[in-house]
Amino acid sequence: GDFYWRTVSRDNVTSIFGKNQEARIFDPEDESHVFQWLLEETYDAKGNYVVYCYKSENLENVSENSYEANRSKAANKYIERIQYGNHSPLSPGQDFQSVNWHFEVVFDYGEYELPPSDKKTPYKSEQEKKEKPWKNRPDPFSTYHAGFEIRTHRLCRNILMFHRFEELFQDPILVHATQFKYEETPTVSLLKSVQSTGYRYEQKKYLTKSLPPVEYKYTEFKPKESHFQPLLQENDRGLPGLNLPPNYLSIDLYGEGIPGVLYSDGTTTQYWEAKGDESTLNPTLPGGEQEGSGKGTVKYGSPKLLQNFPIDRLVQDENRTLTDLAGDGRMALVVSTTGYSGYYQYDPQRDTWQSWQPFEG
Repeated sequence: GDFYWRTVSRDNVTSIFGKNQEARIFDPEDESHVFQWLLEETYDAKGNYVVYCYKSENLENVSENSYEANRSKAANKYIERIQYGNHSPLSPGQDFQSVNWHFEVVFDYGEYELPPSDKKTPYKSEQEKKEKPWKNRPDPFSTYHAGFEIRTHRLCRNILMFHRFEELFQDPILVHATQFKYEETPTVSLLKSVQSTGYRYEQKKYLTKSLPPVEYKYTEFKPKESHFQPLLQENDRGLPGLNLPPNYLSIDLYGEGIPGVLYSDGTTTQYWEAKGDESTLNPTLPGGEQEGSGKGTVKYGSPKLLQNFPIDRLVQDENRTLTDLAGDGRMALVVSTTGYSGYYQYDPQRDTWQSWQPFEG
């Protein structure tokens, strides 16, 4: 039968996932093979609702090139709008078609034009959007981890914020836009800039004010310019035993940005700290400091015996993992076995491991 997911938070906020087919990503050849239930509604005990609407792939403006032949292209869904700010409380199961939403976030895939003309609103009805179909990206791609093809043909060009109040105008009024600019090629589309623009409709025209764009640059991958670099100690000797797994791990224990090498066999634990690349003398710097060229060989210091490493030191065991657990650049040794699970937090400033912290059930 047909079903969907519902969750209730500790604050009594209910979330509905995939109640309708428009909010599910499923196999076009088998609707019961659902890969993802998308968030469709959230509401609290006071009747405040947030509604999420999605747009199904309809193949508009999709090319008929040979690489599009024999593909399943209709599975994907794209977030289209988020509506909230209902004027009066709503009840579960109530029809949302006639609700007067005060706030609406619209995701533009090429249907809208910015800056808007002097008409009151660039907001488009479903019929108006058909007059200018969404754009096809030049670099469509597919994923298959769902067990079927999910192909992406669209790029979000703008995120538009509309207000709908009778005190302003009957039609929704554009108040803000987040604009995305891309470098588009048939190989890959890269985000070039993001800009925030505010809008105010006054005297039958829109006034705008923008923040400076945030611009992005990318390091180009040049495989022909790369070359083999051996792992060497400061004495130009190789690190012993690297070809004898599984006792060696490449890990940035101190959070310095370059991974070192950790050895642990359950009894002995030691660490080779990365010392950066070979440096060259730069007379333009004060005191003639050394400056790395960025192209030299990474060298490693002498092995340091980690005497205060936690007792669960067999790190290559599948139940033990060294990871940045808190996302703060500090390593933690996570242990998860039958009967107990938790972690030891490393403090690089003091070069110590904190006591065992069990995970709360």
